[in-house]
Amino acid sequence: MTEELFKEQQRKDYVEFIRVGMSEKEMNSIRYYTRTGRPFGSEEFIKKMEKKLERKFMLMPPGRPKKKERE
Repeated sequence: MTEELFKEQQRKDYVEFIRVGMSEKEMNSIRYYTRTGRPFGSEEFIKKMEKKLERKFMLMPPGRPKKKERE
């Protein structure tokens, strides 16, 4: 048995969200996140998705990570 990614109420809320008219700013935000492949939502929501999917979605600083200093 697989775990559902979203609960029934969350799916209903999403359908309602899509049915309601959106501002141009909201549509542009959705388009941006769709292009980047990242979830569209609050920081709390994104952290929940990272944990559930075991994948990083938060933006990291550009460039290579700094090396840790040896002791």
